Amino acid sequence: MSNTNMHWVFTTNPQNLVICLKYCAFGVDNEKYGITAREFVKPGDFIIFYVRSLRTSIVNAPSKCQRVFLGPYRVRSSGLLNPNHPALMSWNPKNKFNVIIEIEKLNDFHIGAVDINLVLNNLYFITNKARSGRGGWQDHMQFSIISIREEDYVTIINHLNPGHPCIKQLREFMGNITPCL
Repeated sequence: MSNTNMHWVFTTNPQNLVICLKYCAFGVDNEKYGITAREFVKPGDFIIFYVRSLRTSIVNAPSKCQRVFLGPYRVRSSGLLNPNHPALMSWNPKNKFNVIIEIEKLNDFHIGAVDINLVLNNLYFITNKARSGRGGWQDHMQFSIISIREEDYVTIINHLNPGHPCIKQLREFMGNITPCL
């Protein structure tokens, strides 16, 4: 699977994941991640979403999509500053994630999910495997865009399950409104 494309984890929450999948796009804050999104994330790169836990209970969010990796996807376009993209008013917080990276499904894979605990010990980019406390594995997942090794990408996609409860809930939640699920 070796190639010149990069492998990325895009971190989001369950509520914003639905919007990402609806629009086949991932948005980042220009001030924090604009340079990375525009200069380093390139068309053809491979991505996996990491969906973190909800910090508060939200009605319009898939509750079974927490602490999971979901994918795989490919980058269609590098980040572009796009203050008029329709997702901007839907993401929480509104109008913040204005650098848009367009994504698409990989044709030869079904979208699946895997709980992080099933792959955590086998991931090289997570150097501290502690399950709680400061400096634990969650510190590695606090950034919106994370570059990972190809080995980690392969580990994650080899464990993705199209029948995962997250995928089932997303399909019920979203129906057929997106080509990204």
